[in-house]
Amino acid sequence: MKNLTYLFYLLLFLPIISCSDNEIITTPISQNDLLGLWNVSNYNTNNGEANAYVNGQVISGSFNSYGTTMNVTSLFEETPNIVTTQGSFTINNTATFLGQSYNNSYALNQIPDFISSANWTLQDNVLTFSNQNQTILADIVYFRNDTLLLKTLFNKDLTNFIDYDITQQIDSLNFITLPIDSLRVKGELHLTLTR
Repeated sequence: MKNLTYLFYLLLFLPIISCSDNEIITTPISQNDLLGLWNVSNYNTNNGEANAYVNGQVISGSFNSYGTTMNVTSLFEETPNIVTTQGSFTINNTATFLGQSYNNSYALNQIPDFISSANWTLQDNVLTFSNQNQTILADIVYFRNDTLLLKTLFNKDLTNFIDYDITQQIDSLNFITLPIDSLRVKGELHLTLTR
């Protein structure tokens, strides 16, 4: 199940589709509102769906995840606009495939280098993060001087992230015993940052 945890974690840092306009706050937020050090105090996904294609057949499932032992900070700086994220946390997952539920936890002890630093812009209460040919959009759904809530919807093909180790880990759960041809996941991602 560690492989699914890894895939869920990747969702934080891959291109995503923003949430609907009626869920976004209407008060404009300025760039100055975001500057400084923030603690990532909450991470969770909701309504997650996964579709794996195995030997020409679709195996559908659902998942949710949340973070614990959060020790993650994000520093928003300007000129240039760079956000640097570092720290560790534990990802806890519940996935259901073929009528069976699977739970696991995975300690992420270091934010990977490829997403630990990114350029950022703010326009119409939408944060855009970009790094290494990747762009992440995050709608600001709540803001107060000490609290920032980001919400995104994701719908991503993760086929390119399936490797031998991931396939072996899935096989060890005995719910998929053939190689996975492709994998697509979608759902909601929520992040809360506090000062």
